[in-house]
Amino acid sequence: MAAFKDFCQEFLQMFGLNKFKNTQIIALKDLLLGKDVFVNQPTGSGKSLIFQAFPILFDMVKHSPSRSNTIVLVISPLVSLMQDQVSFLKSKGIRAAYIEEEQSDERVKKDVENGKFQLVYSSPESFLQNQRWRKVLAMDVYHNNVKLIAVDEAHCISHWGFSPRKGEKIFRVWFSRINELRSIVPGGVPVLALTATATKRTRERIMHALEMKNATIIKDFPDKPNITYSVQIVGTKTLETFHSLIAEVEQQGAACDRVIIYCLIIKITTMIYAHFQAELGQNMYKDVDYKECTTSNDESTEIQCAQVQEMMDAWHLTSDDELLLEFPDEFSNLSDED
Repeated sequence: MAAFKDFCQEFLQMFGLNKFKNTQIIALKDLLLGKDVFVNQPTGSGKSLIFQAFPILFDMVKHSPSRSNTIVLVISPLVSLMQDQVSFLKSKGIRAAYIEEEQSDERVKKDVENGKFQLVYSSPESFLQNQRWRKVLAMDVYHNNVKLIAVDEAHCISHWGFSPRKGEKIFRVWFSRINELRSIVPGGVPVLALTATATKRTRERIMHALEMKNATIIKDFPDKPNITYSVQIVGTKTLETFHSLIAEVEQQGAACDRVIIYCLIIKITTMIYAHFQAELGQNMYKDVDYKECTTSNDESTEIQCAQVQEMMDAWHLTSDDELLLEFPDEFSNLSDED
């Protein structure tokens, strides 16, 4: 890999970046050598860039004639995450697609079947339970060109793929069966597991479930200096707790620090949101919104896009929502409402 640095520089120019982090270089080099890699780093540390860069660098390093053969399978837990990353990759000239029920474009599905994408995102249910896609993965175009299986938000394997307590129902059992992909694609294809949330016990469980052997483990202390915890006494008049935040949103608008108000039940979420509406009036427009488990896909997408485009200052969540979005700028505050 004498010219590895040159290949990296070529990729970085595509993404408008100056350099890789040392941990990204370590992960990429070991993956290119066929080693499994487990990355346990905080959100915002650039974990996703590892598998996004892999197909391009693999073709460069292996001197692929067309520089477009390599396919990476990306396991992701949520469609909103897939859509966000696919949109980003397309903007950088990378061929990427996702396959889920929400993917209504039959042309995209046909192109996936024909191996035309460098990164193919899906849930474990679609890759393994859906017979159409399971058969596609066994086709020659995938058997010859899949060079990496990436599992994003890998902690979902431990949290969702197994029963939390004896006798309790498993939330998404196919997360515990992702290892089946290793028997469908060619032997020797490495697995990359990425998470910001894993204790040693969780990491060991994930690695066992994915059949990762002699894996390179990259981990950082999960400290986020831009996020702080604060505690305050909340009296019987809960809504008064938010007066200072409402005043800040009213005064600063889009310049206000981002805040997530996390609620246990929908009733409290809607109550607090209605309070913000009443207090902010016209200043409410696009700066504050809420999401709960019954929010439609279209509304969820609109909220996600607004967040990514820095249009919201406060976002209300219920406990049924998984906070797995990536924000381009720093995130400041989180409030947990009981």
